[in-house]
Amino acid sequence: SPYTDKKTASTYSLPLTGSAGGEFDGLPELGTPMLKFSESEETIKQLLGGQKGIFVLIASGGDFTQDGHFATPAQLAFLFDGERFIGRLPEISISSHLYDMFGKDFRGVSSNDFLGLENAKLTVMNMKVEKL
Repeated sequence: SPYTDKKTASTYSLPLTGSAGGEFDGLPELGTPMLKFSESEETIKQLLGGQKGIFVLIASGGDFTQDGHFATPAQLAFLFDGERFIGRLPEISISSHLYDMFGKDFRGVSSNDFLGLENAKLTVMNMKVEKL
């Protein structure tokens, strides 16, 4: 069954799934529930497998196309070895396809909390990276 809020469930005689969301100062509207991926048994360093990764802190302006392609500029990113930040990177563009991001290019979700912050797990996946 599709995700519904009260209005959609009532309009189309569907079961209510409680999928309303909205801004703090706006009216609720149909939204998608937040996704949460199961943690792996590996730490972030183990998921990186000895490779360095890119930690994206700020990415704004990206989008998905109807066929599942995703791209976004990353305004603030750092080179990361799984334990520490090595340095800041120039602005980059990252891209992939939805099925690849959560399929063949998905490495996992870290078992350890990032920087000791509670429930701050990192998701690791391979993506195409280009300098802007």
